[in-house]
Amino acid sequence: MTGQRWWPHRFRPRCTQCPLSGHAPGTPASVFHPFPHSRTDGIMEKPLTVSSTRICYEGKFFVPVTNTENGEVDNQTLFAYHQSGNILWAEYYGGEIKKGTMIGLVGLNGELDFYYQHINQNNDIRIGKCHSVPRVLDNGKIELSEQWQWLNGDKSKGISTVREK
Repeated sequence: MTGQRWWPHRFRPRCTQCPLSGHAPGTPASVFHPFPHSRTDGIMEKPLTVSSTRICYEGKFFVPVTNTENGEVDNQTLFAYHQSGNILWAEYYGGEIKKGTMIGLVGLNGELDFYYQHINQNNDIRIGKCHSVPRVLDNGKIELSEQWQWLNGDKSKGISTVREK
């Protein structure tokens, strides 16, 4: 690419909560620049297409809508998400869960990879890992399709769906 350079950072202000910026939290977008920008130094800047949902999870609440039988969360469980940069954390409780926490990372595409731990109503400590793929619904709410695995106990796997409240 002789004579051409990528400058996506020059055209989008930084969001204080999310790794991506210049957006309304929760709105999908896949292109930073819809057309090439010309610069005074003669270098033409090309559009940058990024697979990005630009989702910010800060301050969002989620409830499970589906879960496999080996899962412990249900529609009585409430998740409170927080985000700073690409770091995600959450607290959750309700139903079979007395107290739970999560910590993980947010990918540029909005996908989540995190570890979770909780104490259930039987006072068992359960830990696991999860990969979540977001989808922005027609009403603007986020739905996460999750694949998870227990890291203690029977170490079984499961799938679930949580939806923004």
